[in-house]
Amino acid sequence: MTSPNTYRPHPDCRCHPLMITTDDIDRAVPSPVGGRLPERGPLADPCAVANAAAAARSISDIFRTLGITRDQRSTRRLRAVSATYGIALPHRAGKPKRPSPLDDRDKLVNAVIHASNTRDAVQHLGLSSCGTTNRRFEQRCHDEEIELPWKQNTGTARQLNAASAHRVETALPATTSDARVPEELGIGKGGNAYTWIRRRCHPA
Repeated sequence: MTSPNTYRPHPDCRCHPLMITTDDIDRAVPSPVGGRLPERGPLADPCAVANAAAAARSISDIFRTLGITRDQRSTRRLRAVSATYGIALPHRAGKPKRPSPLDDRDKLVNAVIHASNTRDAVQHLGLSSCGTTNRRFEQRCHDEEIELPWKQNTGTARQLNAASAHRVETALPATTSDARVPEELGIGKGGNAYTWIRRRCHPA
């Protein structure tokens, strides 16, 4: 089945020899990726696309070379042309991954010094603060043995679980309420601490 696109390379075409040939165009089949083949413009010229792709380091480079704006529609059509004519597109698979500030201990330390909480520290690293990134930041600090000052007085269920039942039972007579138990144990107060104490000392 041949493509309805009847384009033929012009005489002075400098297509990369491994990218596309006249035979490739003759054998072209409709795109399997669902994009619509363009009928006009730079993307309708498979030679121009092949030339741009051969010299490009990214998809955006191809659009800059062809002089067109990159958007969802044009990207789909580029991929359709690529799939139809067997034009290889650049991708990031073989490129080195950009180093993350979370992997730099000096940057982590600097962020902790200048921040008052995890959100501030993450933003100081130039990252967007969200649950996943914040947890990764705290885990990296834990791995690098970097102490987070704002967490020193925060009681957590994990800290309380490290306390033995005997210590909890010993602390109970010395307190006037469950809320004072974390203080007797030397663990910071917090919602998780109170919840844990109630479950541990007053099981249903």
